[in-house]
Amino acid sequence: MKYHDNSTSDKEFVSGILLVQIVATYLVILGHSFPFITSFPDWLDSARTFLYAFHMPLFVWISGYLLIYTRQSLKYNTRQFAARRAIKLLIPYIILTIVAFIPKYAVQPYLNDSIELDAESIVRVFLVPRENVWGHFWFLPMIFILGIAGFLADRIFVKYGLSKLGWAVITAVLLILYIFTFNREITQWFSLKDIVIFGWVFALGALCACYDSLTLVRNKYRIPISIICISLAAILYIYASYVPFGAIRNILIAMLMIISLVELCMWLAIKIHVSRTAVYTQTFTIFLLSWPVQAVANVMTERILHLPYYMIMPVQFLAGIIGPVLLILIINYIEHKFKIRWISFCLGK
Repeated sequence: MKYHDNSTSDKEFVSGILLVQIVATYLVILGHSFPFITSFPDWLDSARTFLYAFHMPLFVWISGYLLIYTRQSLKYNTRQFAARRAIKLLIPYIILTIVAFIPKYAVQPYLNDSIELDAESIVRVFLVPRENVWGHFWFLPMIFILGIAGFLADRIFVKYGLSKLGWAVITAVLLILYIFTFNREITQWFSLKDIVIFGWVFALGALCACYDSLTLVRNKYRIPISIICISLAAILYIYASYVPFGAIRNILIAMLMIISLVELCMWLAIKIHVSRTAVYTQTFTIFLLSWPVQAVANVMTERILHLPYYMIMPVQFLAGIIGPVLLILIINYIEHKFKIRWISFCLGK
């Protein structure tokens, strides 16, 4: 699948994709930067809720987009694709969970959650991803399952020449499922609830890739369109907070913010070039390593130094960005120096 746009070169397009991945990762890190026990203003709490309405949808959207854009269903057979996805997503999920289990149990008095060492709790840590040792690792099994399902669906669609129609139908079905199950009890086992919540965004990303539609408007209109979309999303959040159509509001906010952020990234891609080989573009590894680094930063700033929120948040945010990059550089040096690769393997590389 080749992207064609008279106003955007292939280099700018690839840079745009990388920028969307970076923005999505850093927004997730920002969402993890809020204090656990230290009080902060109500307006900041509202800003966090608004952020959570679109930062994970953007992350999932780009995953669905890249599945189709990179033509995974044509490059690999089912076994090859499943193995690659398992190495990238399930290996770090399992190995890092095992490695962190005892340390987290030992320091849990300093954290905002707790774990037990009984058999049921251990099983739930692996099979109920929201209860995993690492707070943000719930994303890994969910995106693994969505990826496998999306891969199988796309193989069928490509075989019969129904990619656009097929992904449009799946997106519509998953949207309806999300709307009708909104705020209903759904089991957390095997990420089922999160699949229902975010499945439509993944399918929407795949649908956009079928139309080569990472960008919607010409370059000169991207900033105005982005400002309009952000404004509409903010208005929806502020004035529709107490109206009983929360699922529709969430869908609209997520879609508006995805459009605005993607268009901004494509505008920036014309101004700057993002190298694929740069350390800061290793977004998946940064995502994995951000949580332990931010956990250490939180213990230091909030539990030990008792700093105010306006110092805790920037320290945790910067730690979540800079810390993983430094760790990646250290890991690369160690593996090169001692000719080993098992550390990268544990991180899904």
